[in-house]
Amino acid sequence: MADPAGAPPEGARFSLVDLAGTDLRLCLLSCPGTRLGPAGRAASAEWLAQDAARLRAAGATSLLCLLPASEIPLGEAAHAAAFASAGLPRAVFAIPDMTAPDPARAAALTARLAALRAEMAGGGRPAIHCMAGLGRTGTLAARLAIGAGLSPDAAIAFIRARHDPAAIETADQEAHLRGLAPG
Repeated sequence: MADPAGAPPEGARFSLVDLAGTDLRLCLLSCPGTRLGPAGRAASAEWLAQDAARLRAAGATSLLCLLPASEIPLGEAAHAAAFASAGLPRAVFAIPDMTAPDPARAAALTARLAALRAEMAGGGRPAIHCMAGLGRTGTLAARLAIGAGLSPDAAIAFIRARHDPAAIETADQEAHLRGLAPG
């Protein structure tokens, strides 16, 4: 996660993503409290507290976690407590790894995205994360960009250019986005 005045810690991903001429203002990141190193992904309570504080300092106004409870390093309670301590409201909309949002949960996702759009319209900057900050995070960010008026292909390219070239990882995630209409 990026320190507002510096580079992200080694093994963390963090981007501030704004779409000119719209209310789209997001923080996109890998899982708070984790780092990816040569031995794989590691997590610590100290990193979690640091990341929550850095996220708040970077201007985030809420956090949307896309991880199922079984994927949350250090556990759901530790993550909830860290973000409560940082003064960041936190919500969870679990999406299994390497998948697109489940069509059976479309109404719940529409409501969650509407809440994020309302937050941004009010000047907020919601943060979104999954584990690596790429597939699920990129997919929801691209959905928000489509809602802001970009075509699906333009939204995919925008998120990849502003966040990470590997964002939106699977063909299913791309197909999900390409099935949406702008605005």
